[in-house]
Amino acid sequence: MRSKLIYLFLLVLCCFSSIPGSCEPAVDAHFVQPPQEAQPWVYWFWLNGNITREGITADLEAMKRVGVGGVLIMEVDQGA
Repeated sequence: MRSKLIYLFLLVLCCFSSIPGSCEPAVDAHFVQPPQEAQPWVYWFWLNGNITREGITADLEAMKRVGVGGVLIMEVDQGA
């Protein structure tokens, strides 16, 4: 009889521990402020070296402000 009560207790414990939202924050909160590993990356093309320190700083600040998590920089020569 005692072992049946233990099994019943464990079953009830498992049921309550799997209730959505009981162990993790609400999904809505992740949309408001996504974790760093969920933020998107973007391609950032630098055309033939036509860049400035001020332009790079402005671009990075803008990307951070809108939630870009990282960049993949490509130096390209398009005759610019």
